Amino acid sequence: LKIKYFKTVDAVIVGYTPGKGKREESFGAILLALYEGENLRFVGKVGTGFDESISRYLLSHFERDKVNVINPPNYEVIWVKPNMVCEVQYLEVTEDKKLRAPSFKRVRWDKNPKDCKVEELQK
Repeated sequence: LKIKYFKTVDAVIVGYTPGKGKREESFGAILLALYEGENLRFVGKVGTGFDESISRYLLSHFERDKVNVINPPNYEVIWVKPNMVCEVQYLEVTEDKKLRAPSFKRVRWDKNPKDCKVEELQK
């Protein structure tokens, strides 16, 4: 019997990847970041945990904007204003501070993006 212990973190949504296939009208994954001092650090992308209605809801609230992040990804990204927080479940954090096996849980309108800090990550 193998038991996986998941952790959660509240992260800032900073962008998304274009959707393909059945997600062509939506997005492929959302990009997440956490504050490291005054700067946002990219901590990974999450492409699971949301259904079509949540995807539409998220897209309707995204405002395109150029966002500077520490350690940005090297693939196509549509950047959005870092004003939305989501709760994400993950298995662990890699050595380069990326989330392993992340899954979207919910939007956190009650949380200020500035309160989402790298220090909150649990190894």
